[in-house]
Formats: sequence, structure tokens, C-alpha cells
Amino acid sequence: RGGDGYGIGVTGSPGSTVIHSNSITAITGGGGGRGTAGGAGGEGSAFWMFGYLDGWFNATTITGNWAQDIVGGDGALGNRNGGPGGNAMGFAAVLVTPSLGGNGMLTIRGGNGGDAFDGTDGGRGGDATGIATIYANNAWSTGDWMNTVTRGSAGAGPPVQPSYGVGYSLVGDATFRTRTTIVNGSIGNVGDYDILTNDYSDGTTINTWFNPAKFQVVATATLTVKNYLGVEAYWPAMAPVAGASIRVEDEGAPVYDLVSPTGLEYWMVVTDRWYNGTTTPTDNRTEVFVTYLAYNFFSEPRLVDMGTSNTQVFVMIDEQAPTS
Repeated sequence: RGGDGYGIGVTGSPGSTVIHSNSITAITGGGGGRGTAGGAGGEGSAFWMFGYLDGWFNATTITGNWAQDIVGGDGALGNRNGGPGGNAMGFAAVLVTPSLGGNGMLTIRGGNGGDAFDGTDGGRGGDATGIATIYANNAWSTGDWMNTVTRGSAGAGPPVQPSYGVGYSLVGDATFRTRTTIVNGSIGNVGDYDILTNDYSDGTTINTWFNPAKFQVVATATLTVKNYLGVEAYWPAMAPVAGASIRVEDEGAPVYDLVSPTGLEYWMVVTDRWYNGTTTPTDNRTEVFVTYLAYNFFSEPRLVDMGTSNTQVFVMIDEQAPTS
């Protein structure tokens, strides 16, 4: 088997560990050796943090880092079986409470599987993952971005064994649910799944677009999609209505109910839809109410589509008779 290639990693993460402002480029796992069964390629990883199995899930911070050209090693040619390609990973947080932010990555690729000399059982291509949270307690990823996360090619010789390029991968088990919130994330050119909420995991996105044809929610997982809502209340002459009352309801239940000192409110986090063990969404009904004394506003109350972050403008109806 080829050797593994690592950038920066901490095993047995102590409390309040910080990995900040580092650049890791051109990490490649070693290639496997030839033989009757081809050797596996080594893993390629840029940043990882492993906690203890002590149930503490120590706080860790991974911010402002850069990972580029992280590649798994290629599997070797085998007389009967091709070697599997090595996996590649940008950032991994395991058994910790991680806060990731402002990290970037470009080109994370699994190693190619080795060919089989006899024409059957080519090696599996390696998986590639941008950010993985595994047995992670209340993970947050804020402003992280990735471009080009792709699996390795399978070696020649059927059957072709599937492998995956994944942007965000969330993994738990029956004894512990992984919970991860992705805020203002950027996911581009991911081969298979922008987001994979795997076994016993709960994912939440806030103002983070992902391809609706490239995500997965397994039977024991959930994914909730939220975005930012802004509300602006104006007098007929388009001056903000200081002291306007703003209420936002999800499915008839208030989630925001406030008096705005400026008449301008932003960054309210509102649910658009959720997925419970399926990629079929359950849509959330969002309704916005704006009032001020006895005055009325156009199109109020108003149903709002929260598929993307948006600002709703409410203009007061001019009901004051003109003076002569």
C-alpha cells in the first residue's frame, strides 16, 4: 500500500486547539505496489483534527486556511485485481466541537484505481471530500468555500466500483448524531454530492446554495435549508417607519416578533424547506406581517418564498386626505 500524505493534523485534540492561516499545497498519497492484487494508493489529506473517545468533544477552531491540489495515491496494476485509489480530504473534524471559517480549497481528487491485468476487477477510484464532520458535536462552517472536488477514476476491468466526490460529508451513528451548520458556504464543481448527510446526521444550511440534483439525505438523516430575510417598512414618501412592528411566522408560529427602532431589519434566519430521510422536500410556509398604529401597508400580510435570501419592502398606503 502506498504511504499516506498529510498536511497538518492533531490527534487527541486538547481543548481550544486552533489551526489558523496555513497553506497546504500539492499533497499526494503514495502509489500502490504491483502484484497479484495491486496495492492500494495512500490517502491524501490537508487538515484534520481528531479528538479523544472521552465524550468531551473539545472545542477546536480551523480558520483562514488554504488547501490546493490534495490527491489520493493511485492504485497499482494487479494481475487479478487492480488496487483501489486512495481517498483525498480537504478538512476533517472527528470527535470534536469544530468551528471552521474562511477556509478555501481548490482541487481535491481521489486517486485512480489500478487496472486488472486479467481484464476483471479493476480497482475502485478513491473518494474525495472537501469538508467532513464525523461524530462532530454542533459543528459550524462559516464562509468556507471549495472548488473542484472529484472522485478518482476506476481501474480497467468490470465490475466498476462506485466512488464519490463530496463537498460536505456528515457522519454519525446510532449512538451519536452529528450536527453541522453551514453558513454562507460556497460549493462549486463537486463531482457527485454537494452535501451528503450520511447516517445519523443533521445538517443545516444558511444562505448556502447547493445543486438540487447533487445532494443526498439517507434514511436516518435530516437536512434543513434556511436563508436570510430582511424587512423594510416605509412611509408613502419612502422614509423608514421607525417603530414599525414586524412579525415573521413559520407555519403560523411566530419566529420573529419585534418592534423595529429603525423600520429596517435584516439577517433574520428563516426556514425554506427541510428533508427528513429523503431528497423530497417538505416546504415551509413563511408569512410576514408589518403594522404601525392604525396604518396599512400594501400586500400585507405577505407570503414569502425563502428559497434564497431576500429583502421584502413594505410601503404604507397613503390614506391621508390632502389638505386644501
